[in-house]
Amino acid sequence: PMAIYKNAEMAVIGGASWIAVHGRTKTQGYRPPAYWNAIGDLTRNFPIPIVANGEIWTIEDFHRCREVTNTKHFMIGRGALANPLLAQE
Repeated sequence: PMAIYKNAEMAVIGGASWIAVHGRTKTQGYRPPAYWNAIGDLTRNFPIPIVANGEIWTIEDFHRCREVTNTKHFMIGRGALANPLLAQE
């Protein structure tokens, strides 16, 4: 997860206006956990919106992710496929 900070810094320097973070390493693929704490560090330390993604399967997961990451922006992928009404909850 340490590369996340350097990658985010380079994205900001390059002019990114948003950063979406999958919350896992490449070798993890889709295996838990998602590193929400690292996403929270980005939210607190970077001047652009950070989008949290990873392991949001239920409304409870969403609330925990929001609390840990302190972001207002989320992507819900496989959780929405498993429960198409998740975003409405």
